[in-house]
Amino acid sequence: MGELDPIALAGTAVHEAFHVFQRANARPDRRFGRGENSALVSRYPVFDARDEAAFALEARLLSEALRATRRTDRVRLAQEFVAAREARHRRLPEEIAQFDRMAELNEGLAEYALLRTSELLARRDGGRVSRRTLTLADSLRTITGDVSRSVRLRFYSTGPAMAVLLDRMVGPSWKRRLVEDDLTLQEAVAEAAGLRERERSLIADATRRHPAPDLLAEAERNIAALRARRRAQMDSVLAAPGVLLVVDASRMAQRDHGNCGFDPQNTLPVTQRIKIHMRWFRPCNTSNTSGEFNTKVVHDESLGTLAAVLGDESAVEVTIGGGAVRLADGERREGQRDIRIVAPSASYQAGKGTLVRRGRELRLELEPD
Repeated sequence: MGELDPIALAGTAVHEAFHVFQRANARPDRRFGRGENSALVSRYPVFDARDEAAFALEARLLSEALRATRRTDRVRLAQEFVAAREARHRRLPEEIAQFDRMAELNEGLAEYALLRTSELLARRDGGRVSRRTLTLADSLRTITGDVSRSVRLRFYSTGPAMAVLLDRMVGPSWKRRLVEDDLTLQEAVAEAAGLRERERSLIADATRRHPAPDLLAEAERNIAALRARRRAQMDSVLAAPGVLLVVDASRMAQRDHGNCGFDPQNTLPVTQRIKIHMRWFRPCNTSNTSGEFNTKVVHDESLGTLAAVLGDESAVEVTIGGGAVRLADGERREGQRDIRIVAPSASYQAGKGTLVRRGRELRLELEPD
């Protein structure tokens, strides 16, 4: 076993520590720290010659931008790189384009941390270069040539290359903006290279004619009216005459009903977590707990409930273990098995649950089998 390179070892440690930092700072509404979908590696278009040629072009443009010594040349080449990258991404399925961007944010930034650490330590030691530190500009020129390597490893070069390019164009300020404005590295390069200035100018002209505060106020009024309308629709659905079935899945592992079928053209959001299925819905919590509604259903994901009016009492049949039952007002039957509720417009079966009757409401509280 050869002698360990302390600079390479330190850089690798920082690379892995940076991943810990990313995960610790990940947020659901931000891309930083989320990572890429590695399962897409097997679906990457490596047998598409046109895409491979386009990838090689953008990598070489990025290499030239890193080598440029004059700012004007660096900015022009950065713009060419982003234009080539965006043109290639427009031809790809969005999930593949997103894989590029997220892999660069994930592994690319971690590799950038490795390279910066190696540079700092090498300068401290009198300029000795770590064996692990690669010349980014050189690696980019041959990035598609090594067919023995995973396509995912390409982003270990493109990611840090963009980060180094950003350092050279705008200094360290890009790092805060990347996180706060939820940018990808290529978006940050586009901003730094002035590629969005024309776009900002056009938007500024448009908003002078149509002031943003006025549009925002109008949007808020429209949303308030929509919320009121949808609430009224929900109240109307639940107030229809007949037995009101409420299926409560809050005690189940997933705290909701699952979804094996619905009509997207006839589904109305009341809030982000409440929907009205106006025509058809098939919940499927488990293999033993499922139903089908050919009527209007209010699905409250926050509470884990479904609510639907089944019609007249005489048309609703409830069985427990195969035997018909009729619950009196206020009656509660806990821990029942093989529960079935059948009506002309809906049916539901549960492996285990509690049945409760309160006035017109028949409540089924689902329990794990």
